Amino acid sequence: MQDYQVLIVGAGFAGSEAAYRLAQRGVRVGLLTQSLDSVMMPFLPPMPPFPEGSLLAQVYHPADPRLWAFHARAKYLLENQPNLHLFQATASTTSQALGFRFLKREREVPQTPGTPGYTVSYHAFHPEEWEEATFRLTRLEGLYAVGLCVREGEYALMSQEGLRLAEHLLHKLG
Repeated sequence: MQDYQVLIVGAGFAGSEAAYRLAQRGVRVGLLTQSLDSVMMPFLPPMPPFPEGSLLAQVYHPADPRLWAFHARAKYLLENQPNLHLFQATASTTSQALGFRFLKREREVPQTPGTPGYTVSYHAFHPEEWEEATFRLTRLEGLYAVGLCVREGEYALMSQEGLRLAEHLLHKLG
């Protein structure tokens, strides 16, 4: 495995945003995703306003609201960002082996033109595993969580939290 300064598990909106910002600032980042086909893939079209200077703001194009095109633009920028290595793997078994508790969540995605409605099932950290103010996972030092793995919210909120985590990590890295 490469010599990463930060390893981010999850390439949703928050994880991708944090990884992209850190890599832009010269931090060597590994960004792990269960599927390269779901990197920063929205359930529904993102709606502005977005955090200024965010990856979300860069890949959003109102003239092309197709979800797959949005995902493709985000993945392209992530894959071409120096200091960032995007790779496919899973960490859920490792997390469970460390004793983390999870809650099962589901999100209904409504039917849109060209896409049938569907349900997304996923696991999120149990609220007692996480400190909201610091994003810290309390079970082990140096672990943080943002995004759908700890809470639900709009894409802009997930991106904002990813940016805040990146700033926190930049401060810690000195």
